[in-house]
Amino acid sequence: MKNVAYVLLLIGISWGCRPKNDISPKTAPVDDAFGLKYKDKTSIKVEDAKLALELSEFEDGRCIGKNIVCVWAGDIFVTLLLDNDTVIRLQLNGPTLDQLTSSPVPIPARAGYAKEARIKLNNVPYIIRLEQVDVKNLNEEWAGLTPKENYTVWLKIFKG
Repeated sequence: MKNVAYVLLLIGISWGCRPKNDISPKTAPVDDAFGLKYKDKTSIKVEDAKLALELSEFEDGRCIGKNIVCVWAGDIFVTLLLDNDTVIRLQLNGPTLDQLTSSPVPIPARAGYAKEARIKLNNVPYIIRLEQVDVKNLNEEWAGLTPKENYTVWLKIFKG
């Protein structure tokens, strides 16, 4: 009887510790966030359309590191490729010094980059949004020296 209780306990613990969202899933869930690693691919399947989505480029321009004084927190730039030759450029902004002191200031975007992009899949409009970026073992001297493979880009695809 003790063994059954232990097995049930282990199943409950493993079920509760599962990640809420997938990292580099085989098929990207519509309306749910999913993580994508550098150079990983996933498929977007909506209705009869299925396209491959790849995280092809990544740049961490955040002002993170030892002995650095920042006025601008910096940005993260992501380039995604769909297998239909569509290039999607997304940007996640860091706050400015003014924003950190509660003054409303618009954040300039790099040309061609935005927080979300509109695409059509099977003639249906969708939005791909950059939700957040996670990093493991961030280089403490300068974020830009952290290997791209250490990053997970969290995206969300939904009808737009």
